[in-house]
Amino acid sequence: PTMPVTAAAAPPVTAGDAPGSAPPTLHLITWDIDGTLLRATGDRANALHRSSFTRAWETVLGRALDLASIPHQGSTDPLILIKGAVSAGLAECAADLMGQPQVGGASAVTPPTADPASPLAKMVEEMLAYFEAGAATVADGLELLPGVADLLAALAAREDVLVGLVTGNLAPIAYGKVKALGVASAFTPGIGGFGSDHCSGNWEEPWHDRAELVRIAVTKAGASLAGGPHAGRPLRVAHLGDTPFDCLAAAAAGATPVGVATGVHSRTDLEGAVPGVVVLDDLSDTAAALRALGL
Repeated sequence: PTMPVTAAAAPPVTAGDAPGSAPPTLHLITWDIDGTLLRATGDRANALHRSSFTRAWETVLGRALDLASIPHQGSTDPLILIKGAVSAGLAECAADLMGQPQVGGASAVTPPTADPASPLAKMVEEMLAYFEAGAATVADGLELLPGVADLLAALAAREDVLVGLVTGNLAPIAYGKVKALGVASAFTPGIGGFGSDHCSGNWEEPWHDRAELVRIAVTKAGASLAGGPHAGRPLRVAHLGDTPFDCLAAAAAGATPVGVATGVHSRTDLEGAVPGVVVLDDLSDTAAALRALGL
């Protein structure tokens, strides 16, 4: 699927282009992080991020919960905070934690901090403060998955590709991870969708929020391109993810879903999420990954 980028000016005619020909397509490739780009490993598997949830629940709600006891794969950080609190009986429903977001309409993008006085906003703040305080240990228990570095390098070498993160991680946590693992420069600045961008409160169907994050990434890409040399070029979007929720979200947002069976979900799980979805066992074959992404 392609999405038009709002143009401030007509794109320049380049060598080989006939006057009046359609502008060439740009490709936005978005990546999930946990289970897709990296894996947690060892005794301190993703320790800083995991413990930041416990810190948030304990500080704001008065009870330390164990993230391992809460099914959370494919969710977003704010929805995990809500799910943990409701499941443990610390709140009756998401609305109790989200407060009164000062935004318009039920369909509006709603950051988890939209109501700064809400318990959810305070938990997000605690998570980020804890993560920032432990920044030196971000990489503990994390490693890039096979083929990721090579695929990122191949994408970076192309002039027709933008690369962004679309992840349930809060943005500072997402960028902290890719920086700690040495691949932050592979991602186009300012383009992405993060758990800190939107939270509906619907923790039972987190793919809806993830679809909104894909849309947010597309919006950011359009804003970044407007008025520049690529303005007016159609934007085709593909999303890499390791959970059925990633695949569902991509399809709902009009992007091409590409499943990667490097997380806790099997190839069968991913193939059953969306009809016809391409699923890779891993990203070790760069050429195969590029083909799956439509490149």
